[in-house]
Amino acid sequence: MMMSKHMSLKYVFVVLLMSLYGVAGMTGCITIIPSEYTSTNESSTEKVADAGSETVVERTTPDAAVTDTVGFDTTLPTEQSNPPEPTPTESAPADTTPDQVETKLSYKKDVAPIFENQNYGCSGDYCHGLTGAGGLKMEKGAAAFVNLQSKDGTKILVVPGKPEESYLYEKLSSESPSQGARMPLTGRYLTEEELKTVYNWILQGAAE
Repeated sequence: MMMSKHMSLKYVFVVLLMSLYGVAGMTGCITIIPSEYTSTNESSTEKVADAGSETVVERTTPDAAVTDTVGFDTTLPTEQSNPPEPTPTESAPADTTPDQVETKLSYKKDVAPIFENQNYGCSGDYCHGLTGAGGLKMEKGAAAFVNLQSKDGTKILVVPGKPEESYLYEKLSSESPSQGARMPLTGRYLTEEELKTVYNWILQGAAE
Protein backbone atom coordinates (compact mmCIF):
# COMPACT_ATOMS: atom_id res chain seq x y z
CA MET A 1 0.00 0.00 0.00
CA MET A 2 2.84 2.33 0.90
CA MET A 3 4.60 1.37 -2.36
CA SER A 4 1.51 2.13 -4.43
CA LYS A 5 1.12 5.47 -2.74
CA HIS A 6 4.80 6.24 -3.33
CA MET A 7 4.48 5.38 -7.02
CA SER A 8 1.42 7.59 -7.33
CA LEU A 9 3.28 10.51 -5.80
CA LYS A 10 6.23 9.89 -8.11
CA TYR A 11 3.89 9.86 -11.12
CA VAL A 12 2.30 13.12 -10.06
CA PHE A 13 5.74 14.66 -9.54
CA VAL A 14 6.83 13.64 -13.05
CA VAL A 15 3.67 15.10 -14.55
CA LEU A 16 4.25 18.35 -12.68
CA LEU A 17 7.84 18.52 -13.92
CA MET A 18 6.72 17.92 -17.48
CA SER A 19 4.08 20.62 -17.24
CA LEU A 20 6.51 23.09 -15.68
CA TYR A 21 9.62 22.58 -17.83
CA GLY A 22 8.45 21.38 -21.22
CA VAL A 23 6.58 18.91 -23.29
CA ALA A 24 8.14 16.71 -25.97
CA GLY A 25 6.39 15.38 -29.04
CA MET A 26 4.82 18.69 -30.16
CA THR A 27 5.51 20.26 -33.55
CA GLY A 28 9.01 21.75 -33.29
CA CYS A 29 10.97 21.61 -30.06
CA ILE A 30 11.34 23.62 -26.84
CA THR A 31 14.72 24.30 -25.29
CA ILE A 32 14.59 25.05 -21.58
CA ILE A 33 16.88 27.82 -20.30
CA PRO A 34 16.48 29.13 -16.75
CA SER A 35 15.40 32.61 -17.88
CA GLU A 36 14.86 32.12 -21.63
CA TYR A 37 13.68 29.51 -24.09
CA THR A 38 13.41 29.35 -27.86
CA SER A 39 10.72 27.49 -29.77
CA THR A 40 11.21 26.66 -33.41
CA ASN A 41 9.01 25.01 -36.00
CA GLU A 42 8.81 24.84 -39.75
CA SER A 43 6.89 28.08 -40.11
CA SER A 44 8.32 30.32 -37.36
CA THR A 45 10.93 30.87 -34.68
CA GLU A 46 9.73 32.16 -31.31
CA LYS A 47 11.99 33.46 -28.58
CA VAL A 48 10.65 34.02 -25.07
CA ALA A 49 12.76 35.78 -22.47
CA ASP A 50 12.00 36.59 -18.88
CA ALA A 51 12.63 40.28 -18.31
CA GLY A 52 11.71 40.71 -14.69
CA SER A 53 8.01 41.26 -14.39
CA GLU A 54 7.48 41.16 -18.15
CA THR A 55 7.78 38.36 -20.64
CA VAL A 56 9.32 39.42 -23.97
CA VAL A 57 8.31 37.36 -26.97
CA GLU A 58 10.18 37.70 -30.26
CA ARG A 59 8.76 35.85 -33.22
CA THR A 60 10.47 35.56 -36.57
CA THR A 61 8.51 34.13 -39.45
CA PRO A 62 9.87 33.20 -42.85
CA ASP A 63 7.03 35.20 -44.35
CA ALA A 64 8.75 38.40 -43.20
CA ALA A 65 11.55 37.73 -45.64
CA VAL A 66 9.38 36.71 -48.55
CA THR A 67 10.28 38.67 -51.65
CA ASP A 68 8.06 38.86 -54.66
CA THR A 69 9.97 37.19 -57.44
CA VAL A 70 7.17 36.94 -59.96
CA GLY A 71 8.90 39.58 -62.01
CA PHE A 72 6.03 41.88 -62.96
CA ASP A 73 7.26 45.35 -63.79
CA THR A 74 4.89 47.68 -61.98
CA THR A 75 6.84 50.79 -62.88
CA LEU A 76 4.67 53.12 -64.90
CA PRO A 77 6.35 54.35 -68.06
CA THR A 78 7.29 57.98 -67.88
CA GLU A 79 5.69 60.17 -70.49
CA GLN A 80 8.20 61.19 -73.08
CA SER A 81 7.58 64.16 -75.25
CA ASN A 82 8.43 63.62 -78.87
CA PRO A 83 11.04 66.07 -80.13
CA PRO A 84 9.60 68.55 -82.58
CA GLU A 85 10.13 67.56 -86.15
CA PRO A 86 12.44 69.93 -87.99
CA THR A 87 10.60 72.27 -90.25
CA PRO A 88 11.62 71.58 -93.85
CA THR A 89 13.42 74.53 -95.24
CA GLU A 90 12.25 75.76 -98.58
CA SER A 91 14.99 76.13 -101.10
CA ALA A 92 15.37 79.68 -102.24
CA PRO A 93 14.64 80.30 -105.91
CA ALA A 94 17.66 80.33 -108.09
CA ASP A 95 19.18 83.76 -108.48
CA THR A 96 19.47 84.46 -112.19
CA THR A 97 20.94 87.92 -111.71
CA PRO A 98 24.43 88.02 -113.22
CA ASP A 99 27.32 88.69 -110.89
CA GLN A 100 28.54 92.25 -110.83
CA VAL A 101 32.04 93.06 -111.98
CA GLU A 102 34.36 95.81 -110.85
CA THR A 103 35.96 96.39 -114.25
CA LYS A 104 34.49 99.42 -116.00
CA LEU A 105 32.72 98.30 -119.16
CA SER A 106 32.13 100.26 -122.36
CA TYR A 107 29.96 99.70 -125.41
CA LYS A 108 32.78 99.86 -127.97
CA LYS A 109 35.21 97.63 -126.12
CA ASP A 110 32.91 95.08 -124.50
CA VAL A 111 29.37 95.12 -125.93
CA ALA A 112 29.81 95.92 -129.64
CA PRO A 113 32.03 92.84 -130.27
CA ILE A 114 29.19 90.64 -129.01
CA PHE A 115 26.66 92.13 -131.45
CA GLU A 116 29.18 91.98 -134.29
CA ASN A 117 29.64 88.25 -133.86
CA GLN A 118 28.67 86.67 -137.19
CA ASN A 119 26.95 83.81 -135.42
CA TYR A 120 24.35 86.24 -134.14
CA GLY A 121 24.04 88.55 -137.13
CA CYS A 122 22.75 91.43 -134.99
CA SER A 123 24.77 94.14 -136.74
CA GLY A 124 24.45 92.57 -140.19
CA ASP A 125 23.08 94.58 -143.13
CA TYR A 126 19.72 92.85 -143.02
CA CYS A 127 19.19 93.25 -139.27
CA HIS A 128 20.34 96.22 -137.21
CA GLY A 129 23.09 97.25 -139.60
CA LEU A 130 22.40 99.36 -142.68
CA THR A 131 18.69 98.61 -142.83
CA GLY A 132 18.17 99.37 -139.14
CA ALA A 133 15.39 96.86 -138.49
CA GLY A 134 12.90 98.18 -135.98
CA GLY A 135 14.50 101.60 -136.20
CA LEU A 136 17.65 100.40 -134.45
CA LYS A 137 21.01 100.99 -136.12
CA MET A 138 23.90 99.62 -134.08
CA GLU A 139 26.44 101.64 -136.04
CA LYS A 140 25.48 104.58 -133.84
CA GLY A 141 27.04 102.87 -130.85
CA ALA A 142 25.59 103.32 -127.37
CA ALA A 143 23.56 106.28 -128.62
CA ALA A 144 21.35 103.82 -130.52
CA PHE A 145 20.07 102.41 -127.21
CA VAL A 146 20.49 104.71 -124.23
CA ASN A 147 17.25 106.37 -123.15
CA LEU A 148 15.61 105.69 -126.51
CA GLN A 149 12.13 104.26 -126.83
CA SER A 150 11.30 101.05 -128.57
CA LYS A 151 9.53 101.22 -131.94
CA ASP A 152 6.05 101.08 -130.38
CA GLY A 153 7.01 103.66 -127.75
CA THR A 154 6.16 101.50 -124.73
CA LYS A 155 9.69 100.55 -123.65
CA ILE A 156 13.09 102.19 -123.14
CA LEU A 157 15.84 100.27 -124.87
CA VAL A 158 18.50 100.99 -122.25
CA VAL A 159 17.83 102.62 -118.88
CA PRO A 160 21.30 103.43 -117.48
CA GLY A 161 21.84 101.68 -114.13
CA LYS A 162 18.67 99.56 -114.47
CA PRO A 163 19.19 96.46 -116.62
CA GLU A 164 15.91 94.87 -115.42
CA GLU A 165 13.99 97.85 -116.86
CA SER A 166 15.94 97.92 -120.12
CA TYR A 167 14.09 96.48 -123.10
CA LEU A 168 17.37 95.51 -124.78
CA TYR A 169 18.35 93.18 -121.92
CA GLU A 170 14.83 91.73 -121.79
CA LYS A 171 14.90 90.85 -125.50
CA LEU A 172 18.32 89.23 -125.15
CA SER A 173 17.72 87.22 -121.96
CA SER A 174 14.01 86.40 -121.64
CA GLU A 175 12.53 83.23 -123.08
CA SER A 176 9.23 85.09 -123.46
CA PRO A 177 9.75 88.84 -123.88
CA SER A 178 6.80 91.16 -123.31
CA GLN A 179 6.88 91.94 -127.04
CA GLY A 180 8.01 89.89 -130.01
CA ALA A 181 10.47 87.02 -129.88
CA ARG A 182 13.76 86.57 -128.14
CA MET A 183 16.80 87.95 -129.92
CA PRO A 184 18.81 87.14 -131.96
CA LEU A 185 16.26 85.67 -134.34
CA THR A 186 18.83 83.15 -135.57
CA GLY A 187 18.21 81.14 -132.42
CA ARG A 188 21.85 81.34 -131.40
CA TYR A 189 21.35 83.18 -128.14
CA LEU A 190 24.01 84.99 -126.15
CA THR A 191 25.98 82.89 -123.70
CA GLU A 192 25.70 83.45 -119.96
CA GLU A 193 29.03 85.27 -119.98
CA GLU A 194 27.91 87.57 -122.80
CA LEU A 195 24.60 88.30 -121.08
CA LYS A 196 26.55 89.09 -117.94
CA THR A 197 28.60 91.63 -119.88
CA VAL A 198 25.50 93.39 -121.28
CA TYR A 199 23.85 93.38 -117.86
CA ASN A 200 26.82 94.92 -116.08
CA TRP A 201 27.39 97.45 -118.88
CA ILE A 202 23.85 98.78 -118.36
CA LEU A 203 24.22 98.56 -114.56
CA GLN A 204 27.38 100.68 -114.69
CA GLY A 205 25.61 103.40 -116.67
CA ALA A 206 25.87 102.19 -120.30
CA ALA A 207 29.04 104.10 -121.18
CA GLU A 208 30.09 104.57 -124.78
